[in-house]
Amino acid sequence: MKKVCLGLVLGLWMVLGTASLYASGTFEGEVDYNMTAKQSTGTITYLLKGKQIRINTINGGHEGDAIMDMETRQITMLMVAQKMYMTMAIPPSNTAAAREGTFTDTGRSLVILGKTCEEWLYTGKRGSSSVWAAHGLGNFGGFAEKPNDANAAWADAVKHKGLFPLKIVSKDAGGNVVMTMEATNITPETLDESLFQVPAGFNKLDMGNLGAMMGEHPGQ
Repeated sequence: MKKVCLGLVLGLWMVLGTASLYASGTFEGEVDYNMTAKQSTGTITYLLKGKQIRINTINGGHEGDAIMDMETRQITMLMVAQKMYMTMAIPPSNTAAAREGTFTDTGRSLVILGKTCEEWLYTGKRGSSSVWAAHGLGNFGGFAEKPNDANAAWADAVKHKGLFPLKIVSKDAGGNVVMTMEATNITPETLDESLFQVPAGFNKLDMGNLGAMMGEHPGQ
């Protein structure tokens, strides 16, 4: 059996880290992003249909997708190259991390892809994030790099205000940019239900053997 790429699985934590239930918007369609982090670049595609979200990520040449059902609070992570999947409950919101910092409206705005975005600034113990977000784009699943990442606490604040981020610039405590992400395309369209289902031919991953399949070794 093929090993599951560790980087791919960690990349999928981007949607697990801050996922929470938020009321649906009227938007149905696709939002595409380019993302640049310290050591990698990639793309993220958000597909939204009612209370269903599919997030496709390509990072470091690896593709990993996640399907989120915000009504049943279930997430299905797809390992595309291996044709495997695993399903689990969506973790609670990162309320503890959110309390670590402040989230304030700067009063500035920016038009991105025809959408007027408010600029919000999250400032926490470990860094800050400038977030340009618009109303009316529905559910937002989060972009945390790992579960309960305090640096992504801004994502909870964005969701609870009914905003959808189209540009994010995150900095560490020293003021160095560690991640930028900006929407490159917004396409309203009717999406097929099959996009939110496990593709035919995918096998369920045995969670008990996950560490071995990722090729981890003691001390790694």
